[in-house]
Amino acid sequence: MDRAEKRRNQREKQKLCKTVNKLTPNQIKLIDTLAEQKADKLLDIFKRLITESMTKSMRENHISLERANKVIEDANKIMKEEIENDRYK
Repeated sequence: MDRAEKRRNQREKQKLCKTVNKLTPNQIKLIDTLAEQKADKLLDIFKRLITESMTKSMRENHISLERANKVIEDANKIMKEEIENDRYK
């Protein structure tokens, strides 16, 4: 990224910051809610892709269904704990 591009990005950031500072508390709350909903959808998609990938890999490596389910349950538990720990910091 050259100097002109960095400067252009910096000006754009400043313009966006001014716009955000003009928002009312209700608008900020709405944006926060919408962003959280979108993030939750993306996390659900990511979780599904991870589960599908793990399941496929375990099938290819002839891992038993019981063991595969245990691994998936453990992964879900870890993700849930990480989300809960991070959300309340």
